Amino acid sequence: MASEKTNVVVDNTNTGHAASAGAGAFAAQPPVIGGAFDNAGDIQGNLAAGGITDDRQPDFHGQGTPGDTIVLKDNGVEIGKTLVRADGRWSFTPSVDLDEGHHAITVVARDAVGNESQPSAPFNFEIDVTPPDASQLAITGVMDTAGSITGNVIAGATTDDARPLISGTSSGVPGHTVIVMVKDATGERELGHAVIGENGHWTLQVDTPLAAGLNTFRVFEQDVAGNETALTAPYRVTIDTDRPTPPVIERVFDDVGVPHMLQQGEMTNDARPTLSGTAQANHTVKLYDGATYLGQTVADANGQWEFTPATALSEGPRDITATATSPLGQTSDPGNLWNFVVDTVAPVAPTIVSVADDVGTADGKVQMLVNGANGEVDLLGGNDGWTQGNAATVGGVTYSVYTNLAGTAELLVEDKVHVTIM
Repeated sequence: MASEKTNVVVDNTNTGHAASAGAGAFAAQPPVIGGAFDNAGDIQGNLAAGGITDDRQPDFHGQGTPGDTIVLKDNGVEIGKTLVRADGRWSFTPSVDLDEGHHAITVVARDAVGNESQPSAPFNFEIDVTPPDASQLAITGVMDTAGSITGNVIAGATTDDARPLISGTSSGVPGHTVIVMVKDATGERELGHAVIGENGHWTLQVDTPLAAGLNTFRVFEQDVAGNETALTAPYRVTIDTDRPTPPVIERVFDDVGVPHMLQQGEMTNDARPTLSGTAQANHTVKLYDGATYLGQTVADANGQWEFTPATALSEGPRDITATATSPLGQTSDPGNLWNFVVDTVAPVAPTIVSVADDVGTADGKVQMLVNGANGEVDLLGGNDGWTQGNAATVGGVTYSVYTNLAGTAELLVEDKVHVTIM
């Protein structure tokens, strides 16, 4: 294609000289084609012999005898003339476009009296101005390898991987280049180049992290001559690398015995209490007891979640925390700590360790002392039941006094022993 030209020559101090001007019987010294230069399209520069170009008016240059006329022929057909300058160099740019296809440029030198040299060796090259076949060119995937959730990100979806692997298909011409473009909040720019493989597939690993927010990818294909296809349809992906907000444990419910909400640090005989709280909507809440993973649940559309351990918690102090994982795989820091003590072991039953009659028997009653370490005692009700009377102190120990209905016996039960009348 026509374009502004820049003449390029090859410096060679060993330029031959023609025979004496008066020697009309001698042929002119054969000239040399030094090369050609491509000034058109995105791929420009020196055109090597046997190369391909999209420049239909390439610059030719070489050496000859100063003052000689250089006649250029393309496949044997003259395409123009130029003079060798005083420094022994010449250059030529066709005034009309050369045809697409293969070309063999030769030159002859003609001196002032009309003697012509032998033709130079041909300079072969190909002009290709036809864009590649774009019928199969497309972006087919954006691979996420970051975070806990990985895999292909479909068009229109969101990912936490700011450096994904972009892949696609093409016309299948090995060696062609796919140029990947991206448009974000700052504008559109070139993201990188991928080379088409033998199977027509190509991949581009993004090195510099993409900007947060919407990223629109498009590609075009370029052949070795620099011909380009139009841009493909857009493939849109949203980048979101923000970590979720930590979840909050708000309540711990004990439903064993008398149902109630546990307070921080409280003791409970419920080894599977129900925890509940808040998190970002549709985030996965993972519960931990210290470093031990207990299980997970998903916060609903309102950000509410609830979790009951599948297996009983161990006896003793429990330190419960939670994290939140987004649908993209980003995990928050642990939220607030909720601690309580699990105690499901029944206390040791009290024992009667002595029976002492030290208050007399004037009233005909048998008295017994019941001692124990934080134990319990059950008293049978009914006709033989017991009623609680005033407290009594024996040997410096306070006892509760229970009298049977018949009035024939008294039990003195140490205060720290729990009494249940059946």
